[in-house]
Amino acid sequence: MLGAMLVGHLAQALLPFEQRHWLEVTFALWMFSGGDFLPQRAYSLLSYAFLHGDWMHLIFNALWIAILGSKLHEALGTKRFLVLFVVSTVFAGLVQVASAWGQTTLTIGASGFVYALVACMAYLFVLQPTDSRAERRKKLIVFTLAIALINVAFAYAAGGFVTAGDIAWQAHAGGFLAGLALYPPLARSALRTRHGAAD
Repeated sequence: MLGAMLVGHLAQALLPFEQRHWLEVTFALWMFSGGDFLPQRAYSLLSYAFLHGDWMHLIFNALWIAILGSKLHEALGTKRFLVLFVVSTVFAGLVQVASAWGQTTLTIGASGFVYALVACMAYLFVLQPTDSRAERRKKLIVFTLAIALINVAFAYAAGGFVTAGDIAWQAHAGGFLAGLALYPPLARSALRTRHGAAD
């Protein structure tokens, strides 16, 4: 996954302007042109994650994916990890598109998936097996609010996620919510598989 992102960014960095422009326009996330909805560009709900605004954008996302993703890959296995990547990336893209409905806004980067990984960390390191349902709910709410504040602060303090120079905080939020929703069923599936293999 990181290799594909590196290849994508190397193409952006090394191709002549015309080819780079074609690459970004073709594979960045945008679903509207002149106010018209373009369903044929549904593939861009995934492809945008493999392009980045600059080297710092790529390195930042790659480090988080390597650090957090290794933990999630160990917990979920390869297939479920890829499901997490695809579904959270697509959902992050859908939230971004919905937030700018009708507008032609190009979005690139895997930050939505990074936020999905952050959400999954709540289940691995914040919640405890001995927590009651009420305690788990309270911890998830506090964790979500803390990440939301960080997301908003980051959106106003930095740039680079969107080619226009803004942070796609809506995609971050979408990825985070997807991670919160996806981890429990994926983890249960992984647990059943491990127990089945042990039997």
